[in-house]
Amino acid sequence: MKSLFAIGDEGRTVDELLPRLRSNRVELAVDVRAVPLSHRRDFSRDARAAALEGVSIAYAHRAAPGTPKTMRPRRKSNHDFGTLKAPFDKHLRDQTAPLLELIELVRPGRTCLPCFEADPAQCHRSSAAAAARRLDRPPAKHL
Repeated sequence: MKSLFAIGDEGRTVDELLPRLRSNRVELAVDVRAVPLSHRRDFSRDARAAALEGVSIAYAHRAAPGTPKTMRPRRKSNHDFGTLKAPFDKHLRDQTAPLLELIELVRPGRTCLPCFEADPAQCHRSSAAAAARRLDRPPAKHL
């Protein structure tokens, strides 16, 4: 069964996230951050990929659905994704080809879009999942 999940790692450790992904039989985690780095070392690209692969979950990175560099300073200054939602959704409308590539990547199985914010309403992954859904994907279940 094809399924799309999304999860935020805010306030969680890798050891808390991995069982949740495994219990939902996630096969692939697609990192949709424009820059797959984190102040928390375990959540940067290489460490995240290694942890996921250690429990038989594949890892891929696709930057296009991430928050563009020009929008990041506003996000950091006000910590409110709501103020960026409209411009970010416009950005995603211009990302049809990368989103279609993302859909092809996730189509075969159970995929998760991980990101930082625990609250999906405060994270770009919700907008990216919604944009993918409009193009041919089931709605994302937030874990």
